[in-house]
Amino acid sequence: MTAPRYGGRRDKNQSCLLKAVNQIPGVVAVDLGSVGKGVTDLLIGHNGKNLLAEVKLEPVKGKVFKSQSKLNAKQKDWHDLWPGQVGVVRNIDDVLEMLGL
Repeated sequence: MTAPRYGGRRDKNQSCLLKAVNQIPGVVAVDLGSVGKGVTDLLIGHNGKNLLAEVKLEPVKGKVFKSQSKLNAKQKDWHDLWPGQVGVVRNIDDVLEMLGL
């Protein structure tokens, strides 16, 4: 399930990661990218729990700058203020770890 994107840039791996997460049995992921204001990119449901995940690129020397793999100021502020679970994922292994699978 995806939502239109208003402002901001979507990380290149976000669409592929969203599709991969939705292929995991018993897991549903929703794109929150259009919310903006530092809110995480994905809402992931699994085993009666809701998990929030910010998608970031893997740093690759000469291809992906460190700034592209870190939270921006709005994201940092939102993560600091959010009283519940929130994490950063860069690949499907990060998501599986977050899910405890």
